[in-house]
Amino acid sequence: MKTSPKFIRFTCALFAASCLVSNQARAVDITAYIENKVPDSTPAGSGLSGFEFTITQSIQVTQLGFYAQSIGGDQDTPHVSLYDVTSGISSGTLLYDTGNVHDNVPNEPGWNYFTVTTPVTLTLGHTYAVLAPAYFVATYNDDSTFTYGSAIATPTFLYDSAQGWQGWDNSSYNFTNLVSTSSPRTSANFEYVVVPEPGTYGLALLGFAMLPVLRRLRRLVI
Repeated sequence: MKTSPKFIRFTCALFAASCLVSNQARAVDITAYIENKVPDSTPAGSGLSGFEFTITQSIQVTQLGFYAQSIGGDQDTPHVSLYDVTSGISSGTLLYDTGNVHDNVPNEPGWNYFTVTTPVTLTLGHTYAVLAPAYFVATYNDDSTFTYGSAIATPTFLYDSAQGWQGWDNSSYNFTNLVSTSSPRTSANFEYVVVPEPGTYGLALLGFAMLPVLRRLRRLVI
């Protein structure tokens, strides 16, 4: 039996496309926002701050980040929380908390990311926030140098200038006092991967299903 060259080319192209899409589905983590410069200041005794956002496509949060300027002492227990705040920051639903990350945070400036044990899926139509208390908070005059992940929309930085330092535990703070600020204070961040559309999985599965066919066609044309 003679196999059509066009059919062979079509099959190979389909398989190559499915592999490409499958590789894209396994893309590396994307950081929600990057400042692209050192902080303009790092004021002491700051307290709770956060990053509120919506999304343009479904994503999975894989890492939560905490900005450490200086941490010392056995009682320091910084942690980062992810909330669904669609109904407002004061009635947010906790989706994930890193717990005590003291032993993993160095006593020097920089971002520290912690793996989310089971990635949390965020869906369209909701508003989310990552929050973390920090004694020294990375502060910027504005976000003009910031870049945001492709799935991140309506970015807003939250802070309560009146509440001040209440310790490392998020539950010690009154969330109703958090308001948006034009001078971003960045103690919390996250990394994510894009959730592939259903059609992506279908194309990838189709490509794998064509493997036996490709092997048979190869034997026929050799």
